Amino acid sequence: PGPGSNPSERPRMQARPPRRLDDFVTGSCNRLAHAAAMEMVQSAGEAFNPLVIHAPIGLGKTHLLEGIGHALRARRPGLRVIHVTAEAFTNGFLDAMRSGSLNAFRSKYRGAGALIVDDIHFLAAKRATQDEFLHTFNALIAEGAAIVLAADQHPKRIAKLTDELATRFLGGMVVKLEAPDLQTRRAILKSKAAARGVDVPEAVIHYVAEHLRAS
Repeated sequence: PGPGSNPSERPRMQARPPRRLDDFVTGSCNRLAHAAAMEMVQSAGEAFNPLVIHAPIGLGKTHLLEGIGHALRARRPGLRVIHVTAEAFTNGFLDAMRSGSLNAFRSKYRGAGALIVDDIHFLAAKRATQDEFLHTFNALIAEGAAIVLAADQHPKRIAKLTDELATRFLGGMVVKLEAPDLQTRRAILKSKAAARGVDVPEAVIHYVAEHLRAS
Protein backbone atom coordinates (compact mmCIF):
# COMPACT_ATOMS: atom_id res chain seq x y z
CA PRO A 1 0.00 0.00 0.00
CA GLY A 2 1.17 3.49 -0.79
CA PRO A 3 1.28 6.61 1.40
CA GLY A 4 -1.98 7.41 3.13
CA SER A 5 -3.38 3.94 2.51
CA ASN A 6 -4.29 3.55 6.17
CA PRO A 7 -8.01 4.43 6.27
CA SER A 8 -7.74 5.78 9.82
CA GLU A 9 -5.26 8.42 8.66
CA ARG A 10 -7.02 9.54 5.48
CA PRO A 11 -9.33 12.56 5.44
CA ARG A 12 -12.94 11.68 4.78
CA MET A 13 -14.28 11.64 1.21
CA GLN A 14 -10.85 11.09 -0.31
CA ALA A 15 -12.28 11.24 -3.84
CA ARG A 16 -12.47 15.03 -3.69
CA PRO A 17 -9.82 17.55 -2.67
CA PRO A 18 -10.05 18.81 0.92
CA ARG A 19 -12.14 21.88 1.52
CA ARG A 20 -10.17 25.00 2.37
CA LEU A 21 -10.58 27.82 4.83
CA ASP A 22 -10.57 30.30 1.95
CA ASP A 23 -13.72 28.62 0.60
CA PHE A 24 -15.60 28.86 3.89
CA VAL A 25 -18.38 31.45 3.60
CA THR A 26 -18.52 33.54 6.76
CA GLY A 27 -21.30 35.47 8.43
CA SER A 28 -22.24 36.48 11.94
CA CYS A 29 -23.12 32.84 12.62
CA ASN A 30 -19.62 31.45 12.11
CA ARG A 31 -17.11 34.32 11.94
CA LEU A 32 -15.60 33.57 15.36
CA ALA A 33 -15.10 29.88 14.54
CA HIS A 34 -13.46 30.75 11.22
CA ALA A 35 -11.17 33.27 12.92
CA ALA A 36 -10.22 30.66 15.53
CA ALA A 37 -9.44 28.19 12.75
CA MET A 38 -7.20 30.74 11.03
CA GLU A 39 -5.42 31.48 14.31
CA MET A 40 -4.85 27.77 14.92
CA VAL A 41 -3.15 27.55 11.52
CA GLN A 42 -1.03 30.62 12.24
CA SER A 43 0.13 29.55 15.68
CA ALA A 44 -0.19 25.73 15.41
CA GLY A 45 -1.55 25.59 18.95
CA GLU A 46 0.60 28.24 20.59
CA ALA A 47 -2.23 30.80 20.94
CA PHE A 48 -4.67 28.26 22.42
CA ASN A 49 -4.85 24.48 22.51
CA PRO A 50 -7.07 22.62 21.87
CA LEU A 51 -9.59 24.23 19.52
CA VAL A 52 -13.04 22.66 19.91
CA ILE A 53 -15.72 23.47 17.32
CA HIS A 54 -19.26 22.34 18.10
CA ALA A 55 -22.54 22.53 16.20
CA PRO A 56 -25.34 20.32 14.91
CA ILE A 57 -24.72 18.46 11.66
CA GLY A 58 -24.48 20.42 8.42
CA LEU A 59 -23.17 23.76 9.67
CA GLY A 60 -19.54 23.49 8.56
CA LYS A 61 -17.54 21.69 11.27
CA THR A 62 -15.93 19.19 8.89
CA HIS A 63 -15.22 21.94 6.37
CA LEU A 64 -13.28 23.88 9.00
CA LEU A 65 -11.38 20.78 10.13
CA GLU A 66 -10.40 19.88 6.58
CA GLY A 67 -9.42 23.49 5.96
CA ILE A 68 -7.22 23.58 9.05
CA GLY A 69 -5.52 20.33 8.08
CA HIS A 70 -4.86 21.49 4.52
CA ALA A 71 -3.54 24.87 5.66
CA LEU A 72 -1.26 23.36 8.31
CA ARG A 73 0.27 21.00 5.76
CA ALA A 74 0.78 23.84 3.29
CA ARG A 75 2.20 26.25 5.87
CA ARG A 76 4.39 23.71 7.67
CA PRO A 77 5.44 21.02 5.16
CA GLY A 78 7.40 19.04 7.76
CA LEU A 79 4.49 18.87 10.22
CA ARG A 80 2.89 15.45 10.61
CA VAL A 81 -0.84 16.10 10.56
CA ILE A 82 -3.25 13.27 11.40
CA HIS A 83 -6.92 13.88 10.57
CA VAL A 84 -9.34 11.16 11.67
CA THR A 85 -12.84 10.62 12.98
CA ALA A 86 -13.31 9.54 16.58
CA GLU A 87 -14.79 6.33 15.19
CA ALA A 88 -11.59 5.62 13.23
CA PHE A 89 -9.51 6.31 16.36
CA THR A 90 -11.71 3.92 18.33
CA ASN A 91 -11.56 1.18 15.71
CA GLY A 92 -7.78 1.56 15.44
CA PHE A 93 -7.43 1.31 19.21
CA LEU A 94 -9.57 -1.85 19.41
CA ASP A 95 -7.69 -3.44 16.50
CA ALA A 96 -4.38 -2.61 18.21
CA MET A 97 -5.54 -4.25 21.44
CA ARG A 98 -6.67 -7.38 19.61
CA SER A 99 -3.48 -7.64 17.58
CA GLY A 100 -1.08 -6.73 20.38
CA SER A 101 0.16 -3.65 18.54
CA LEU A 102 -0.69 -0.94 21.08
CA ASN A 103 2.85 0.41 21.09
CA ALA A 104 2.70 1.08 17.35
CA PHE A 105 -0.75 2.67 17.69
CA ARG A 106 0.44 4.95 20.47
CA SER A 107 3.62 5.86 18.65
CA LYS A 108 1.63 6.85 15.60
CA TYR A 109 -0.79 9.18 17.38
CA ARG A 110 1.52 10.55 20.06
CA GLY A 111 4.13 11.39 17.45
CA ALA A 112 1.80 13.69 15.52
CA GLY A 113 2.58 17.38 15.13
CA ALA A 114 -1.13 18.10 14.83
CA LEU A 115 -4.13 15.90 15.59
CA ILE A 116 -7.54 16.72 14.10
CA VAL A 117 -10.48 14.60 15.26
CA ASP A 118 -14.02 14.89 13.93
CA ASP A 119 -17.14 13.70 15.80
CA ILE A 120 -15.35 13.51 19.15
CA HIS A 121 -18.72 12.84 20.80
CA PHE A 122 -18.43 9.30 19.37
CA LEU A 123 -16.13 8.53 22.31
CA ALA A 124 -18.99 8.97 24.80
CA ALA A 125 -19.63 5.88 26.95
CA LYS A 126 -16.50 4.13 25.58
CA ARG A 127 -14.44 4.28 28.77
CA ALA A 128 -11.36 2.38 27.58
CA THR A 129 -11.12 4.47 24.41
CA GLN A 130 -11.64 7.67 26.38
CA ASP A 131 -8.79 6.71 28.71
CA GLU A 132 -6.53 6.01 25.73
CA PHE A 133 -7.49 9.30 24.08
CA LEU A 134 -6.84 11.15 27.35
CA HIS A 135 -3.28 9.80 27.49
CA THR A 136 -2.79 10.67 23.82
CA PHE A 137 -4.17 14.16 24.40
CA ASN A 138 -1.90 14.75 27.39
CA ALA A 139 1.16 13.50 25.53
CA LEU A 140 0.48 15.77 22.55
CA ILE A 141 -0.16 18.83 24.71
CA ALA A 142 3.08 18.17 26.56
CA GLU A 143 4.93 18.12 23.23
CA GLY A 144 3.22 21.30 22.00
CA ALA A 145 1.28 19.56 19.24
CA ALA A 146 -1.86 21.27 17.96
CA ILE A 147 -5.19 19.57 18.66
CA VAL A 148 -8.45 20.39 16.86
CA LEU A 149 -11.72 18.66 17.73
CA ALA A 150 -15.29 18.83 16.46
CA ALA A 151 -18.42 17.71 18.30
CA ASP A 152 -22.17 17.92 17.87
CA GLN A 153 -22.53 19.86 21.14
CA HIS A 154 -20.56 21.67 23.83
CA PRO A 155 -18.13 19.33 25.65
CA LYS A 156 -19.95 19.92 28.95
CA ARG A 157 -23.13 18.55 27.38
CA ILE A 158 -21.72 15.37 25.85
CA ALA A 159 -23.32 12.63 27.93
CA LYS A 160 -20.99 10.00 29.38
CA LEU A 161 -17.84 11.91 28.49
CA THR A 162 -15.41 11.63 31.40
CA ASP A 163 -14.80 14.71 33.51
CA GLU A 164 -11.10 14.43 32.74
CA LEU A 165 -11.63 14.69 28.99
CA ALA A 166 -14.26 17.42 29.29
CA THR A 167 -11.85 19.45 31.41
CA ARG A 168 -9.04 19.01 28.88
CA PHE A 169 -11.32 20.03 26.02
CA LEU A 170 -12.26 23.22 27.85
CA GLY A 171 -8.63 24.15 28.40
CA GLY A 172 -8.24 25.91 25.05
CA MET A 173 -10.90 27.62 22.92
CA VAL A 174 -14.45 26.34 22.43
CA VAL A 175 -16.49 27.92 19.65
CA LYS A 176 -19.97 27.27 18.33
CA LEU A 177 -21.25 27.38 14.78
CA GLU A 178 -24.73 28.87 14.65
CA ALA A 179 -27.25 28.23 11.89
CA PRO A 180 -26.65 30.77 9.08
CA ASP A 181 -29.01 33.67 8.60
CA LEU A 182 -30.70 34.37 5.27
CA GLN A 183 -27.90 36.55 3.93
CA THR A 184 -25.26 33.94 4.75
CA ARG A 185 -27.37 31.13 3.28
CA ARG A 186 -27.62 33.09 0.03
CA ALA A 187 -23.86 33.67 0.01
CA ILE A 188 -23.21 29.96 0.60
CA LEU A 189 -25.48 28.99 -2.28
CA LYS A 190 -23.83 31.48 -4.63
CA SER A 191 -20.39 30.24 -3.63
CA LYS A 192 -21.30 26.62 -4.27
CA ALA A 193 -22.91 27.46 -7.61
CA ALA A 194 -19.84 29.44 -8.71
CA ALA A 195 -17.50 26.62 -7.67
CA ARG A 196 -19.44 24.25 -9.92
CA GLY A 197 -19.75 26.70 -12.80
CA VAL A 198 -23.54 26.73 -12.53
CA ASP A 199 -25.56 29.85 -13.29
CA VAL A 200 -28.45 29.86 -10.81
CA PRO A 201 -31.13 32.54 -11.20
CA GLU A 202 -31.36 34.98 -8.30
CA ALA A 203 -34.97 33.97 -7.66
CA VAL A 204 -33.96 30.34 -7.21
CA ILE A 205 -31.13 31.32 -4.84
CA HIS A 206 -33.59 33.34 -2.78
CA TYR A 207 -36.23 30.56 -2.74
CA VAL A 208 -33.79 27.88 -1.61
CA ALA A 209 -32.20 30.14 1.00
CA GLU A 210 -35.60 31.11 2.34
CA HIS A 211 -36.92 27.55 2.67
CA LEU A 212 -33.86 25.48 3.64
CA ARG A 213 -32.52 26.78 6.92
CA ALA A 214 -31.12 23.93 8.99
CA SER A 215 -28.16 22.41 7.15
